[in-house]
Amino acid sequence: MAVKNQAAFTDHIESWIAEAAIEKYDAVMLGTVEGQVLKTSAITDICIGFALNAAAIGMSVDIQRDGVARGRCSAALVLGVSLQATADGEVVTVVAATTTNVQQHCVGVAASATGAANEIVSVVITPHANYTHA
Repeated sequence: MAVKNQAAFTDHIESWIAEAAIEKYDAVMLGTVEGQVLKTSAITDICIGFALNAAAIGMSVDIQRDGVARGRCSAALVLGVSLQATADGEVVTVVAATTTNVQQHCVGVAASATGAANEIVSVVITPHANYTHA
């Protein structure tokens, strides 16, 4: 029997400074100060990786930027869907754009399925963009 949510590699890890409190498994984005990161807060945020540890403001946080990482989901996920960062450092299935010529920032693909919000999902980090064309 396969155990879900267990794949994680520790390649491409970088240490950054937390501009605000960050929890383990948060999706993170660049902060407002060079060398610092914040947890994502909206689907328009561009995720640069996932936190491997919790950090208070001003403390070091290790960010996995490549490979298979673990992230926290904001809703149930289906295996293989494209993911984007959302509020509170979570990931969600890419939402269909409601207007034309809109770019969706995807962080990767779900390498496991989840049944509910706040579960941990394996994410194959593959930043890409989805477009809704006219």
